Amino acid sequence: QEIRNGFSPHQLNQRLAMTDFDGDGLSDEMELALKTDLGRKDSDSDGVDDRDEVFGGRDPLSATSTTSTVKRFAHVDLNRQQLTYFFNGIKLGTMPVSTGKPQTPTPVGSFQIMRKLPVHHYVGPGYNLPNTKWNLEFKRSYYLHGAYWHNQFGIRTMSHGCVNMAYRDVEKLYAFLQ
Repeated sequence: QEIRNGFSPHQLNQRLAMTDFDGDGLSDEMELALKTDLGRKDSDSDGVDDRDEVFGGRDPLSATSTTSTVKRFAHVDLNRQQLTYFFNGIKLGTMPVSTGKPQTPTPVGSFQIMRKLPVHHYVGPGYNLPNTKWNLEFKRSYYLHGAYWHNQFGIRTMSHGCVNMAYRDVEKLYAFLQ
């Protein structure tokens, strides 16, 4: 295994993922992938920090970009119970999820966000979940949403077909996806 500056390649990648040299809210690993300036909070000098541009759907390398010029999407891996999110085809990160149980599976396919609800009340056979935050409807009655009633994200299926996520993760995704 190759060692550089006392660190293995894996250790260097971990440090990049945790480091934000310019303090703009994007890890140095993300900045390298996006080709933004590791030493400047605002790579395109338009007055908006790089992180705010990325999560607002604008290109941090273009002072004239709009949300319609950037592609943002997420992919849910049902087998791994993991969501990966992308900006212009560049992987920004992953989050653990809990999807539908075998008897109530999560739909498979490509979907767009139909609507966003900051708070929603889920009621059905055997569940009554008021005040559920950060709801992104991707198919009629199917949502990516926060779950305060369990902590099995990335471990096992738990839902009636929705994609459950920890609040800290889904809040970021809620701002990121359209």
